[in-house]
Amino acid sequence: MKIGRNAPCPCGSGKKYKKCCLGIDEKRADEEIQQNAREQEIIDTEESVLNDNAVREIGPSEDTADVKDEEREEISESESDLIWAEFEGSDFDQKAAIIEKILGDPDLFEEFDCFELFNGLHDVCQHLDDRQVFKKLTHWLKQEYPDRYINTMGYLLQTLIQDALIDDIETEAGRLFLEFADHADADIDIFNSTLDQMASYADLDLMLSAMHRGWDKVKDSPKIVPWGVSEFGNLGAKYEIFKYISKVSDPVPTDPNLLKKLEKFIDPDVEMVKTYLTHITGSSGKQWKLEDFNYQIKPKRRKKGRSKPKYRVDA
Repeated sequence: MKIGRNAPCPCGSGKKYKKCCLGIDEKRADEEIQQNAREQEIIDTEESVLNDNAVREIGPSEDTADVKDEEREEISESESDLIWAEFEGSDFDQKAAIIEKILGDPDLFEEFDCFELFNGLHDVCQHLDDRQVFKKLTHWLKQEYPDRYINTMGYLLQTLIQDALIDDIETEAGRLFLEFADHADADIDIFNSTLDQMASYADLDLMLSAMHRGWDKVKDSPKIVPWGVSEFGNLGAKYEIFKYISKVSDPVPTDPNLLKKLEKFIDPDVEMVKTYLTHITGSSGKQWKLEDFNYQIKPKRRKKGRSKPKYRVDA
C-alpha cells in the first residue's frame, strides 16, 4: 500500500511521512531498482554466452578439424610422391618441366628436397643447351627462394663452375668462383674442392682474389674446425708466395712486402719461409741421391707351411 506524503509515518515517530522516513524509503527503492538491473544484465550475458556456445557446437569439432588437416597433408604427400615417381622416370626435358611446375608453386616446393631435384636434373644433362636450362632454373631458385638456395648453394655453384669450364666459358667460371668465395664458410669442403679445380684453370690473380674474399668469411667462422681454418690460411699464404716469386727475380724470405702479405693469412716464420722458398725455387744447390731417401727393397718372404708350387708339363 502506498503511503501518502502527509500521512503519519508508519515508524511510529508521530511525524508526517515526508518529514521522517520518505527519503530513506526512496533511496532504498532506487537501490533495489539498480540491483535488479544489474542482475538482469548478468542474466542477459549468461544467455548470450550460452547461445554463442550453442552456435559453436553446430560447427565442426576440434577432432573433425584435425582429421581434415591430416587428410590435406596426406593428399599433399600423395601428390608429391606421384610427382617424384614421375620425375625419377623422366628424361631431361621432362625433369626440367617438372621442376618448373614445382618452383611455380611455393606450397608444393615445400614437399621436395632442393638438392635431390637439381642433382637429379643435372645427372641427365648431356648438351650445352641442357646445361643452360640447368643454369636458368638455378637462377630462378636463387631469385624466388633465397633461403632454399643458400642451403644448396655449395653444390649448385660447384656444378655451374664445372659446366662453365666444360663449355670453355672461363670468365663465367671465374665470376661464379668469386661468388662462391664470398660464401666460402657456407660449405667449406665443397669450396676447397672447387679451389683445387680452379687451380688448374685460373691465374694467380683470380686465385688470390678468391682466397682473400674467402678468408674474410672463413677465419672467424664458428662452423669450421680450427685446423680447417689453419689449412685455409696456409693455402692462402702459399698463393701469396707463388705470386711473389713470379714477380721477383731474387726472392728474399725477409722481404717486408712478402711478410706483410703473408700476415694476412698466417703468423709468418722467417726460417720456414726461407726453407719453403729454397725448395720451390730449386735454389738449395743440393744434388739428390737415392740414398738420401733411405729407399730399400724388402725381399718377399714365403709364408710358412706353404710349399713351392709344382708345375707339370704334359707330354
